[in-house]
Amino acid sequence: MTIASKEPAQTKKPDDLSLKATTKQLPQWIPLHVETIGRLRRLGVDGPFKEGRDYVFVGFGKGKLIWDVRQVQQSLWSWKKPSEEVETFSREPVPTSR
Repeated sequence: MTIASKEPAQTKKPDDLSLKATTKQLPQWIPLHVETIGRLRRLGVDGPFKEGRDYVFVGFGKGKLIWDVRQVQQSLWSWKKPSEEVETFSREPVPTSR
């Protein structure tokens, strides 16, 4: 005799291809804090996330987002931070204006 599981048969698994999550739920699959996810989203063109591909706005009001977990993972892992100019401490003189 076996004991029946109390979980419903139609539960979503993390490996589900159509997995969607709110911003608060996203850190369950992405090892980033909610604030960091928001900052990366606000980077715009230089950031890893794109509206329509990685997330969509739903409803009215405070801008609730629904994220596509698989696409977010792919976008985050393939993103390279834009390079910035680096100080090399070269001996070349600094141009001065007179």
